[in-house]
Amino acid sequence: MTDYYGPAPYYWWNWNDQGSSYVTGCTNGVFYTDTNQKGHSQGFAGNQAQYLDGQGLRLPNDSLSSIRISYGC
Repeated sequence: MTDYYGPAPYYWWNWNDQGSSYVTGCTNGVFYTDTNQKGHSQGFAGNQAQYLDGQGLRLPNDSLSSIRISYGC
């Protein structure tokens, strides 16, 4: 993952595109396959856990390039 849009993180992040799952806590937003919030997207809601496995409307494993956080805790 190369792009982050949203509230400032509380610590430094080390991004790569190797996401296979996620847990959101109280945060919601959108994952994108391309930089600058472009390409295929997958929204996520608060208190959600999901695999990135390409099934249904989910993005494929290891395909994340950017994320937009709409609401943070």
